[in-house]
Amino acid sequence: MTLREVERATEWDSPPDETIIRINLEGLASRDAVVAMVQSWMDDAQYKDGEHYKNPFNSQPLAKYWVVQFTAETITAARQAKKALQLLNREGVFKQLHVTSPDGKIVKAYASRDKNEKSKRTEVLSKRLLNAAKANHPTQDWSMLMRSGVVAIGWDRIVKVEPSSDGSYKLWWDADMVESYKLSKEGIETKFKELVAGSADTTNWTL
Repeated sequence: MTLREVERATEWDSPPDETIIRINLEGLASRDAVVAMVQSWMDDAQYKDGEHYKNPFNSQPLAKYWVVQFTAETITAARQAKKALQLLNREGVFKQLHVTSPDGKIVKAYASRDKNEKSKRTEVLSKRLLNAAKANHPTQDWSMLMRSGVVAIGWDRIVKVEPSSDGSYKLWWDADMVESYKLSKEGIETKFKELVAGSADTTNWTL
C-alpha cells in the first residue's frame, strides 16, 4: 500500500472535527466578504472574533470553500459551533447566508458541520440514487436518508448505497420491498450508474 493509499484510508472514516464549521459558496468570494458575512451571523450568537472563533480562512485570496474554527476547549467549542448552525434554522425558518462576489453579484453560502470523506461521498451518491429511483418510478413517494445512504418509499427502505475508500460502491437491496412495489432494480441501477458516470466527479466508480 502506498503512502497516499494509507492517508486516504485514514481520512475516509476519521472522526469529524466538531469544533469547525465549513462554508461552501456557489461562486468565488474574497476573504473580506466572507468575514463580513460570518461576523454578522456570529453577532446573532453573541460570539466574537478572537474570543470565541477565528475568522474564516483559506490559503487563496478568492475561494469557494472556507473554514470557521471555534477556539474554546473541545467540548465547549463543539457546542458553540452547533449553536451557530442552529441559528440558521429557527422554528423551521431557514436563514440563507450570502456574500457579494468581486463583480458585485450575490453568491449563496451554505454552512455545515465537518464531515469525513465517507460521509461526503455517501451524501453525494444518495442524491444520485434518489434521482435514479425517481426517473424509473416517478409516481412513487421517494425520499432519502442522506447520511445513511438509504433511499425509501414512505417508511419502507428500498436500497442503500455504501461507498468504499477505493472508489467503488455497493448497492444493498431489500428484495421483499422491490417485489412488493414492483420496482425495476435493473433500471434504477442502470440510471444510477449513468448519473455517477456523467457527473463532474472524476472518481472511477465501479459496480
